[in-house]
Amino acid sequence: MTEKERQLWEYVLSAYGTEEFTTKRMEKDFGNAAYATIRAFVMKFAPMGLLKARKAGNKVLYRTI
Repeated sequence: MTEKERQLWEYVLSAYGTEEFTTKRMEKDFGNAAYATIRAFVMKFAPMGLLKARKAGNKVLYRTI
């Protein structure tokens, strides 16, 4: 896990808890990470079983497990 991924994971836990979020919302809320970084983060952590993805129309909502 990279330092940025660790920061993002800690942020997700503290800011969202078990609340659902989108990558766009996380990008806006976190403030110092590019969309590509956040997208790579969720694409890595979802298959690891740390994030659950749910499709809602044309959006994907994520939450911690």
